[in-house]
Amino acid sequence: MKKWILLLVAIVAVVLNIGIVQGQGTGRSSHQADVSRTLELRETFNIIKSYVQAPAKDAIINVENKTNQSIKLQFTGGTAYTISPNSIKTIMCTPGHFGYEAQISGFPPLAGKVAVAANTEYSWVFYYSGP
Repeated sequence: MKKWILLLVAIVAVVLNIGIVQGQGTGRSSHQADVSRTLELRETFNIIKSYVQAPAKDAIINVENKTNQSIKLQFTGGTAYTISPNSIKTIMCTPGHFGYEAQISGFPPLAGKVAVAANTEYSWVFYYSGP
């Protein structure tokens, strides 16, 4: 009899735990909410190669989204791009200094400045990072 009571208590505990994890109808699990508070959107920006050409040409930026959500990348006073999840988008731009803001739903925006040179190809990778 004691074994059945313990089994029943264990089943009830599992059922209650599933209700909590599934967010009880919020559409978002409690676990996911905790993850979004601990993860951050991060980036790396590196030169891949430079070309010697005359006349000077645009910079090439290969933007890679290593997240499972779309990223909206907005250049200050310029064009906005949407980079699909787990994909690479190639952007051609004139050389110079640009402010930007990258946004993913549920995360604080990532903002900063980049400088690009003529005849240069860059790799710009966005990813999640946690503690």
